[in-house]
Amino acid sequence: VQLYNEYSPKGIEMLGLAVKDQPNQVSAFTKEHGMNWVMMMADNNLVVRYRITGVPTTIFLDRNGNEVRRFIGPQDQETFRKAFELILQS
Repeated sequence: VQLYNEYSPKGIEMLGLAVKDQPNQVSAFTKEHGMNWVMMMADNNLVVRYRITGVPTTIFLDRNGNEVRRFIGPQDQETFRKAFELILQS
C-alpha cells in the first residue's frame, strides 16, 4: 500500500488478481488493508497465461506489457521498490 501510494503519482499502476477466493472475501480484505488498486478475480485462463505457479506471484510489466521482473512468494518492500524504479527507467 505504501509503495502504491508513492509510485502511482509517477504513473505506476497496479492490478491485483485473486486466485481461488470469493469476491466478497477479496473485497473485504482489500478494504480492510487500504488496497486502493483494481482487484480482479483470476480464472484458470489467466493463471495459465501468466504462468502463475505459486501464491503470491508478483509480475512487473512495463508500459508495453513486457514482463520486467517476477517474484514468487512474499518479498520485502525494498525488492519491490527496485522493480518499480526499473519500470520507471525503461
